[in-house]
Amino acid sequence: RGLREQSTIALLILCDLLWAVVAYAIAFFLRVYFPLPLTADFLPPARVFELRHMLPAIVLAELVTLYFFGFYDLRALRAGFRPMVNSVVALFVHMLATTALYFFSGDVSFPRSVLVVYWLVNAAGVAAIRGWVGRRLAASSPTRVLLVGTAEEIAQFLEGVGEPRLHHVDIVGAVAV
Repeated sequence: RGLREQSTIALLILCDLLWAVVAYAIAFFLRVYFPLPLTADFLPPARVFELRHMLPAIVLAELVTLYFFGFYDLRALRAGFRPMVNSVVALFVHMLATTALYFFSGDVSFPRSVLVVYWLVNAAGVAAIRGWVGRRLAASSPTRVLLVGTAEEIAQFLEGVGEPRLHHVDIVGAVAV
C-alpha cells in the first residue's frame, strides 16, 4: 500500500474513534434532556456518573467490527460501497456485542435506551464519513477505461455518457473494430 492509502486509512480510524466518543456523549445528552419514545422518563443526570462506562472496550469493538465489515477497504469505498446500509448493519452487530459486554460483565443497570440512541447516532455519523470519503476517493482516482467496439458504438457510448470525468471515468483510448 502506498503512503496515501495508509494515511487515508489512519484518518478513517481516527475519525471513527473521535466520532464514537462524540456519538456516545450525544446519546447520553439526548437521553438525559429529551423525551424518547418507549422510555418511562428522562435519565437523571446524576445517574450518568454512577454508571460503569466501558468506552475504551466499546470503541475497540467498533473498530474491529468496522474492519471485518470492510470499512477500511479503500477499493470498496471507491466503488459501490453503500455507506448507510453497511453502517446500520455493522453497527447493529456492534450494538449487540456491546449489549452482551454489559450483560456478561454483570452491569445490567446500564440504560439500554442509550445504546439504541448511540447506535442510531453512530451509524448516521459513520455513514456520513464513509460517504464523504468514498466520493473524494472516487473523484481523485477515476477508473481507467479502454473502449472497444465499432466506431458507431463508441460514438454512441460517448454521446450517452456525456462528460466522462463526471462519472469518475478516465477514457484512455478507443479501438474501433
